[in-house]
Amino acid sequence: MLTRVWLLSLVLSALAISSLHMWRHRHKVRPVSADDLESAEPVPRSTVSPLALAPPTPRRSVRRAATGMARIHGRVLGPAGPLDDRDGDLTVVAVDGKARVAAKTERDGSFALTLPAGTYRFEAHFEDMRAALDAVPVEPATHQAVLLQLAEGAAIRGTLQPPAGYDGDLEVTIHVRPAGENAWLENPEIDLDGTKFAVLGLTAGKAYDLSFTGDDFRPLTLSGISAPAKGLLVALEKPPVLRGGFGIALGEPCPIRTVIVSDESGPFEQSVFMDRFCRFVLDSLPAVDRVRVEVSEEDWNFDVVVDIPPHGDPPFLCLNSFCREPSSDDSVLGG
Repeated sequence: MLTRVWLLSLVLSALAISSLHMWRHRHKVRPVSADDLESAEPVPRSTVSPLALAPPTPRRSVRRAATGMARIHGRVLGPAGPLDDRDGDLTVVAVDGKARVAAKTERDGSFALTLPAGTYRFEAHFEDMRAALDAVPVEPATHQAVLLQLAEGAAIRGTLQPPAGYDGDLEVTIHVRPAGENAWLENPEIDLDGTKFAVLGLTAGKAYDLSFTGDDFRPLTLSGISAPAKGLLVALEKPPVLRGGFGIALGEPCPIRTVIVSDESGPFEQSVFMDRFCRFVLDSLPAVDRVRVEVSEEDWNFDVVVDIPPHGDPPFLCLNSFCREPSSDDSVLGG
């Protein structure tokens, strides 16, 4: 049996070798000559690979999209002509009501900056001189020129009137900003001499907001003051005072030791002790529209919101139905 299988395998191997030899003889490959290339017929389109017929990949467009930015070039002139070889610092800014963009300046008064499209006010400041140009439209992807002519700076001058009954040295901080803008000027030129004040280096014809703050009076903001101005009287008010109490019968002890006064929109919180008449006084309330008054002791719990008027003090706050020596406009809570 094994002999027959071996003989059959030998015969099949011989047949396979013979077939391979015949295929190589029939398909013998020879080199291609130049004559063969010249006489060769073109390949029909139908036999070209589909990949070769695929359309070319389109080239990506290299057009530059508009960035919305404009390049501004300008020059600042002095009252009599060019600012040649200046010694002081020249400041040029563009303002759109929300932000102030500073320009790069050169010694000859030229400047340059890049801005988004919009409408701007251009301002220049050199020593005591100012220049301004309002409502300048800035178009996107353009180059524009701006010319500014300096003139002597204007001032707003006035007198501070201390709160009634105040006899100390008044400490005041004054902030200045162009009217209609959110940001206050970083380094305004302020001259304070006792109760006399002057805001210097302003642009003539431009309106400004002035803010007055201090520990001994209520904050005050004056809006839309046109420069130049003089003889301005600024009347300051003392901070508001909150008074209140809890009604008790004569000879009875006060059941409340402290009240807590806090600012609903800020970090202010202060504990105030009741006096022997079960009343409290809180001087110098913060500059807010309302405060919260809370009591939480044994059998007594109160939570009251008190509105602070823009002028004067809030009414006397009575925490129950009767208070010792109440004012005629008491606020009454509970019973």
